Amino acid sequence: MSDPYPPISAECRHLLEVIYARFHGSGEWPEIDDLRWELDQADDDLDFPAVALQLDPVFGHASDRGSTAIATLTIHGVAACDGNAEELNDVLRAASHAYMQYRAD
Repeated sequence: MSDPYPPISAECRHLLEVIYARFHGSGEWPEIDDLRWELDQADDDLDFPAVALQLDPVFGHASDRGSTAIATLTIHGVAACDGNAEELNDVLRAASHAYMQYRAD
């Protein structure tokens, strides 16, 4: 069975992990300027703007072009990150609850 998702470059995977780590720690999607500052402070050589433009929207959004300056991941983006069980379980519980409410009506 082939992988239904597009391949992820090492740089894009790193970006996903950086975004996910901030979300996992705070429960909020991080601001792009904050992520860029943290990467600079950590001497991380990730070219944030260039990699953000390469990020497939199947996985998330991290470009400050447009109306938002918040980095977000889709369920597929979270699933591509290490240590994702807590968030994915939350999504499944919420979907199950919504389905049960729908069936009850």
